Order: sequence, then C-alpha cells, then structure tokens
Amino acid sequence: MHATHAAIKNHHQEKLEALKNAVLNSAISINIDDNIQLFFINFIDSLTPWHLKILDFMKNPAFWFESRNKKLPNIYMGAISSALEDAFHELKGKRAFYDLIIKDLFSQGLINTESIHTVMTGSGVLAPRTTELGNQFIQYITTPKV
Repeated sequence: MHATHAAIKNHHQEKLEALKNAVLNSAISINIDDNIQLFFINFIDSLTPWHLKILDFMKNPAFWFESRNKKLPNIYMGAISSALEDAFHELKGKRAFYDLIIKDLFSQGLINTESIHTVMTGSGVLAPRTTELGNQFIQYITTPKV
C-alpha cells in the first residue's frame, strides 16, 4: 500500500522502477525487517533519481565503472568527487548540488562518508562507501533474483 501511494506521487522512471522492485522483493519475502522496509519506501519517495544513481555509484565505484564498460579513472591520488564527476559528466561544476545529495545519503545512514573532497589514494577513491543499511536498501530496490 505504501509503495502504491508513493508511485502515484512519482513520475521519475528510476523511482517507479525502485518502487516496483520493492514490491516484488516484499512479495518474495526478502529478509529485511518490515519496519525497515517502510523506511525504504519513504526513502524512495523522498529521494531524487540522482540520489539513487549516486548511491548505486557509491556502493562500489570500481565495479560501477567496470559494469558499464567505462574506463576506470587512473587515479594515483585524488578525491571521490573526481571519480563521481568522471562517472556522471552532468555533475561537472555542480559541486553544491551533489554535496547536498551526499549529505542526504549520509544523514539517512546509507553511506559512511559525509564529504567526498578529501584527497586519498586511488584505491581509497574507488572503495565502497555504502553502509550495511545502504546495501540493504540497494538490494531492496534492485530487480529480485528469482
């Protein structure tokens, strides 16, 4: 019911797909507490498609590039923000915009990094950044494997 209500209010294809997958995963009895599932439906409703894209990227940046046949950035030292802008060219020069998204994802407990501008090694830049809750959320909104 919550997913249906959220779907009625949304028109973004990414969010509708996430809601559809949430319903399917609920139907096959995914191993996620009912209360957390309600949180997740609310997340889908309140987050933008960019939140979902960036969360997916933050789960495993190296895998994100590889799975899309995109060239992995050659980073010796850098910041996660550079890799994010390499992944999504539309975000170049929009630091204020994606910083808000990062803060939202962090405050919801979905990622473990509040700022993506710290300089680190290349392997650090491409390391996974989602929390256990973030991984559960991604699993919940991803097409179920039946």
